[in-house]
Amino acid sequence: MDTQLNLFITQGRPVPMGRRRLGRNDRLALKIDEIGDLAELEAGRERALGDHLGERRALERARDARRSAALLRAGPRGVARVLGEGRQAA
Repeated sequence: MDTQLNLFITQGRPVPMGRRRLGRNDRLALKIDEIGDLAELEAGRERALGDHLGERRALERARDARRSAALLRAGPRGVARVLGEGRQAA
């Protein structure tokens, strides 16, 4: 009769995994997302000032930043899928 000491009691809860360190592409994608956030804020300021051209430019920068971050996260195998989604949304 073998007895085993349970060191971790999960009771239906998932076992917590160690924190995974973000890779280079993920870190860069986060920075690019921040650029997109800043561009969206700028678009709001431009709209408040009545500068429609500046607003449009800022919104395009935000869209392009989001797409670039998505491409980085998708990696080489997911680029076609991300680009395909962009064509369907347009």
